[in-house]
Amino acid sequence: MLDPFDRASGIGHSTLLPRSVTTCEDGAVSGAPSRTATCSAQAVPRRGEVEVGEQPTRFRGSRRGECGSVLVEAAIIVPLIVLLTFGAIEYGFAFNEQGTVRSATRSAARAAATQSKIADSTPGVSNLENAAIAALTASVDNLINGDPQFALIYHHTGTDITTVAGCGTDCRVYSWNGTAFVRSGGDEWAPSERGACAGRADNLAVFLQVRHDFLTGLPLAGSSSRDLESTTVMALEPYPGASCEQGSPP
Repeated sequence: MLDPFDRASGIGHSTLLPRSVTTCEDGAVSGAPSRTATCSAQAVPRRGEVEVGEQPTRFRGSRRGECGSVLVEAAIIVPLIVLLTFGAIEYGFAFNEQGTVRSATRSAARAAATQSKIADSTPGVSNLENAAIAALTASVDNLINGDPQFALIYHHTGTDITTVAGCGTDCRVYSWNGTAFVRSGGDEWAPSERGACAGRADNLAVFLQVRHDFLTGLPLAGSSSRDLESTTVMALEPYPGASCEQGSPP
């Protein structure tokens, strides 16, 4: 229909008005000449229109589906994120413990090397071993969540020894009793059997095994703990005089 304000100019434009239907209480349609009825008009939306305040059912259903998919995704992703986070923390502590174990064997080997051909102060009690064990004991106090298992102090001839069973001649075993290292097997590398001449000194080795328990108790890599090991090999410090030769008394 033409806008009344534009009729004078002859220019008009169409305005889309909502379609209305008139209903009467007695069921008659308004306009019938022979019947009196109380009628009211109701606006009916045109095709494609949605009344204000009405939410299409299909939108409500799609939102429920989106919420469900978000919950499923969270149930899958959150445990993985938690596992990766705690795994990174655990291995961070394990790497720190490994550094402590390496430092312990280096300190022990350095202390033992200074004893080279020095005679034992007490028969049967090795000064070389005592120096190494004192350094190990001081170092393991820095462990965060690790328990020492055993230590080996031996004459290194080219092959590392990492087991108690493999510790034989010129090799001593020390086990951890919860508070200290105690001698538990093997054989002393006697001072007279050590070569400590400059340029051709024998090598000694210190091995340490520590069991690190994961703080969270998560079975990472299939286990709740991990054995950390380190071996340090160091040449004996030169000993002056002819007694530096292997087989010569100190």
